[in-house]
Amino acid sequence: MKSSRFFQLIFFISIINLSNIFPQDNEPIFESLKKYLKKDYFKVGMLYQFVGEYQPDRAKGHNGFSMANARISIGGNLDNNFSYYIQANFLNSPSLLDAKMIYKFSDYLTVDIGQQKAPLSREYLTSAASIDFVNRSQVVSSIAVKRQLGVLLRGDFKETAFGYSLGVFNGNGIVNGNDDEEFMYVGKLTYKNSFDNDKSFAAGLGGAFNKKNTVTDKKKEYYFDFDYRLTLGEFSLSGEYIYKKTEFNAGANPEDSGYHLTAGYMVSSFTQLLVRYDSFTPANSSSKSDYFILGVNLFPTSATEFQVNYLVNTKTGSVNQNLLLVNCQVAF
Repeated sequence: MKSSRFFQLIFFISIINLSNIFPQDNEPIFESLKKYLKKDYFKVGMLYQFVGEYQPDRAKGHNGFSMANARISIGGNLDNNFSYYIQANFLNSPSLLDAKMIYKFSDYLTVDIGQQKAPLSREYLTSAASIDFVNRSQVVSSIAVKRQLGVLLRGDFKETAFGYSLGVFNGNGIVNGNDDEEFMYVGKLTYKNSFDNDKSFAAGLGGAFNKKNTVTDKKKEYYFDFDYRLTLGEFSLSGEYIYKKTEFNAGANPEDSGYHLTAGYMVSSFTQLLVRYDSFTPANSSSKSDYFILGVNLFPTSATEFQVNYLVNTKTGSVNQNLLLVNCQVAF
């Protein structure tokens, strides 16, 4: 087991040094790609992620390789303030992730109609190609409101740096149709301000309510979310807290909550170092899990990224329970 610990440490350190071999030249091929695939009226995007994981002593799952995403997206602007967006993941079933038409009345009001991300968790609203770590945090993955089918109103009040999102959805996830007569209501108030070219602060406060009244599922769900992100030049600080309470007709009222705190530093334009504390407390508090995560993000080109994460399980205290994750991605 000592050799496996040594391997993990050496591998993690060597990844940091790899950034020195990346060329820092212009990208003529990528510029040509954008010229042909990124028109205002028709934009094509792609995301491919290949993940490797290794844990010396696994309680579940297997060490090895997997494809996390193989996505294609198309979108663009049409006449008279209309636009559209469709995204599919060929590894999922159903494969359709997003499908919406958009109409912009003004900066203060835009309407999104279709299947889309509900506006609650900041980390979930961040695209899979742009999140800080290989995986989203435990609490976001476990209880955050995700994609839904419905109508969203959003806008920005640029004079005050505030923005808003209000949505009405079916409340049953990626399903083509509602499974009862009830709806999910989601709202989020955001603040974003740039102090200088390299200094900014953003925060969000959101909530959601969902009522399910099917034959097999009678309950009410309440959500609360708070998030922030502070950038000071090369440094960044961010965090998010999510709380969920479920009320069943039978009388049980389980509560789930969790948070993550992240600090980052851009060593260069090609290398970012990250550290995160990730905590999740499910309704069964005995299953509470906490991770200390070290991360390195490398950006060889504008379209490619390598992410290396080392997850320390603070509950077990065993090095053999720590997990090494590596993500290799192409995105444009």
